[in-house]
Amino acid sequence: MSDRFSSLERWTIDFKQAAALLGIGLRTLQSLYAAGNTPAAIKVGRRTLFRADEFRAWFEAGCVKPREKWEQVWAQKKGAAGK
Repeated sequence: MSDRFSSLERWTIDFKQAAALLGIGLRTLQSLYAAGNTPAAIKVGRRTLFRADEFRAWFEAGCVKPREKWEQVWAQKKGAAGK
């Protein structure tokens, strides 16, 4: 991968990496994502990526579902970290 993407790789994880971290199959993760049961992902070209810090926090919080509830929890976590 080129140097201009090296920092992106440190701050993001792809679906394959995320599935491995959770110990589930890629298709299972894709189904969870499609159902709105994971953090939101970002699109970079043809790639769909999770923010690594948010994905880790979501996992540590017990994989909060649905996405809307997680977004509230994440906003509170970010707000508390900024104080």
